Amino acid sequence: YYICGDFSTGLIATVDPAGNFNNLGTFGGNWSSFGQDMNGELYVANYNGTILKIQGEILGTNDVDSFEVRIYPNPAQDVVNLEIIGDSIQSLRLSDLKGSLLFSKEDLNSSSAQIDIKSLAAGIYLVRIQSETGTVVKKLVIQ
Repeated sequence: YYICGDFSTGLIATVDPAGNFNNLGTFGGNWSSFGQDMNGELYVANYNGTILKIQGEILGTNDVDSFEVRIYPNPAQDVVNLEIIGDSIQSLRLSDLKGSLLFSKEDLNSSSAQIDIKSLAAGIYLVRIQSETGTVVKKLVIQ
């Protein structure tokens, strides 16, 4: 995975191995560089000299898309359904783009799950699905 930022708009995004551009949001900075410390933690440098640690459940380099996950409806309003093909969902986490954990379910061991999203504001969220064979992070749009 490649992480990038736009100096003018403050946008931070990733590009996955298939070449898909994933817009993670605009975070209000003039990003000039990214770096990693000896523990593998990721940092972004603002042109004004501020260095910020990137936190949350975005995506790690060890995460692998080893199975197919369907999220529907997407965009969603009240509930969102998740379905895994060829594996079982062990856990799932819903985070905002700042990395704040909003919802989690553990020990599901199921091919499907449902999340009630009525209390969440409109916006873009990340759903992290852990199976027995890997982890997938999908973007969810709430209207």
